Amino acid sequence: MIILLTGQPNSGKTTLGKALQDLFVRSGVVSVLIDGDKLREMTHNYDYSAVGRERNMRDAIAIAMALDESERTMIIIALVAPYRAIREGLKEFGGVLECYLHTNRVHAIKDKRRPIYEPPVENYVDVDTDLPLARCVKIIADEAARNITSSKTTTIRGGL
Repeated sequence: MIILLTGQPNSGKTTLGKALQDLFVRSGVVSVLIDGDKLREMTHNYDYSAVGRERNMRDAIAIAMALDESERTMIIIALVAPYRAIREGLKEFGGVLECYLHTNRVHAIKDKRRPIYEPPVENYVDVDTDLPLARCVKIIADEAARNITSSKTTTIRGGL
């Protein structure tokens, strides 16, 4: 399964990704975290234009798809991924849980690299990262467990 943590810069994607990975490891589940910033360093992609962002998204997806061949591996992608069409294309493969992270914290709102972000419209989990980290982890882990059991993605909007 692939868990796609996406949202604006500084919305908590990496922090939440690490916390989810820790939970999976403690539970005996093999997991891999693909962090957008680390991926940029590895691929020397420091281009924050539309072209650079798309390249970062496609690189992360290619790695995740290669790793996802083992159904016993939980893949976590944590990156801005501002383009809805690319995210939707990934979800078409199945076994993908898109989690849209957002916050009202001032440091996130003032980030100068803030791209034009196309929020998801269906088949995603809405996560307010102003909630405690443990609550956010539980929301996503519970939904991932339901998706593994049912092999489909459930739409959850608001109220979380």
